[in-house]
Amino acid sequence: MNMISGGSSSGGHAGSMGIRAYILEQNPNLVVSGHIHEAMGVEKLKDSYVINPGNLGRFYDRDYGTFMEVELDGNGKFSSAVLYRIDEQHGRIKAVEKFKRW
Repeated sequence: MNMISGGSSSGGHAGSMGIRAYILEQNPNLVVSGHIHEAMGVEKLKDSYVINPGNLGRFYDRDYGTFMEVELDGNGKFSSAVLYRIDEQHGRIKAVEKFKRW
């Protein structure tokens, strides 16, 4: 995953250098962004957890893509997340990856 460090799995730029600079300067607990197809998941930058649920949409009569369920602890801090993908062939939703605080 490389949504905020200026690169992608394809080697090109896939994230915002402005958002990366903001995260490094302000150090928020949680940042949620989306649509970067190459970088679905959770990444930690400094003390900030950056969550990219990917791309979720509808094309003609079919749903497709990914989304995340995020859990916060009692102090509002990131605890865990689950990345889900819509199974286009069967129209079902399945968990594909789990993330825990580290």
